[in-house]
Amino acid sequence: MLPDQPPELLAARVSSGDGTRLYADATAGIAADLRWQRGAFVPDHAIVIDADSPRQRILGFGAALTDASAEVLSTMPAPDRSALLRELFATRDATTRDTTALGLSSLGLTTLRLTIGSSDFSSSLYNYEPRPGAFTLRHDERRIVPLLDEIRSIQPDLRLIASPWSAPPWMKTRPTMFGRLGPGLARRTARPWLTWLGRRSRLDRRHFGDYANYLVRYCERMAELGHPVDLLTLQNEPGLAPGYPGMVMSVHDQIRLIADHLGPALAASSVRTRLLAHDHNWDATPKVLRLLGDPAAGRFLDGTAWHGYKGEPDAQSVVHRAFPKRSTHLTEITSFRDPKTLLAQPIAHDLRWHMRMIALGATRNWAESITYWNLALDGHGGPFLGPGAVPGQRHGSQMEGVVGVIASRQTNPAGNRETTVQRNVGYYSLAHLSAVRPGARCLTSTGHETGYTLNAAFQNPDDSLVLIVASDARERRTTTIAVSGWHAELSLDPGDTVTMVISRSPRAISLQ
Repeated sequence: MLPDQPPELLAARVSSGDGTRLYADATAGIAADLRWQRGAFVPDHAIVIDADSPRQRILGFGAALTDASAEVLSTMPAPDRSALLRELFATRDATTRDTTALGLSSLGLTTLRLTIGSSDFSSSLYNYEPRPGAFTLRHDERRIVPLLDEIRSIQPDLRLIASPWSAPPWMKTRPTMFGRLGPGLARRTARPWLTWLGRRSRLDRRHFGDYANYLVRYCERMAELGHPVDLLTLQNEPGLAPGYPGMVMSVHDQIRLIADHLGPALAASSVRTRLLAHDHNWDATPKVLRLLGDPAAGRFLDGTAWHGYKGEPDAQSVVHRAFPKRSTHLTEITSFRDPKTLLAQPIAHDLRWHMRMIALGATRNWAESITYWNLALDGHGGPFLGPGAVPGQRHGSQMEGVVGVIASRQTNPAGNRETTVQRNVGYYSLAHLSAVRPGARCLTSTGHETGYTLNAAFQNPDDSLVLIVASDARERRTTTIAVSGWHAELSLDPGDTVTMVISRSPRAISLQ
């Protein structure tokens, strides 16, 4: 940006606090209100962007292609599925300067999380090595891999994160994919005698080597299929023994598994997969510090994966200060329907929490990627394998996908059931992040959580600035935005969220 030229607003999108607008084009209105000027301004509550202090580099944003999501997407009519995938993953051609519809037609998602074997969002139990030596990825090759092929044809910059829920039963202390079984769950299994109420299943230490080889073989096979795994977490939510596929894993066992088996096996493999620790909530920083600080295991760890269900996002900064060279990734968060009515929460209300804690909270606390949970679920929040299923709905849950795909009872002339796409709060949270492209750097900015606004600023590889601001006030407030010696005033109503793309050079490109 030249010193004698004011910033130029290239595009702006707003979600209003009253819910009447969701990621709507507000470029003309905000551009008219932003009157850039030089000189002094009142610094209280001001958003001052320091473009000369780049922080973490952004890998990307996205969601999980679970077995449930793959089933829902695969059953859509091909034209409908293609249109939805393009809306979610396509990136605008950066050779054009047309700003008339930027960001309104696609999100440009670039990360996908995959489950290694079945999770709670699967229609059935499965793993890739049902007996020793019989490894096969046949289950994923039927449905998940073809979808990955389709998505990668739309988004070549796709990055994959993979997480296991459970080892194959023969590798565990109890022969079950479940983390824990009770009477209700036992009735849903083929073996009703598996009723260890309160008894947790773990990875048998005698099979640490087998499990490490199992995970490495998964990564190698995915690479052979054209979908290399960029990031691998050791175990999804290792502190939880759930009534669905899962297993507890103590910090001691994680250290021994990484240091003695998985770390060396990955290093000796042909894949370039990086290993992440933890993959659980923000409320367990002592465990994360112990994992990263162990001299034998820590040398194999690229960084930490976090979930956003408990704790606060500043836990990420606590770990970052102790290990500043390690990467930080938010690998799971979702939205929920009202547990009493089973109806969706008002998006505008729910979006406030997701902006505070996830889109802005996680990135301000060093997150290089944010990956929501299920990319797509059906109208009942399924298919779902876990406990707490919605009464009267087979395989239903209270969780929402980034999108919901609701199949109509009617069929079109081609004989396919028509589908309706419902965009949930995760969709709009990712939409407000969509202007931030892979390779962007998060910037230092003031004015966050001052009673006026929440905010985060980024510098894209094309040198454009992205500023995301969410109102943190109970009434309409005006705050000052300052960058590179210029400042202007921005007014927001309570609950408003706005994403702005600001030029820093005549050739800057805005929303993708």
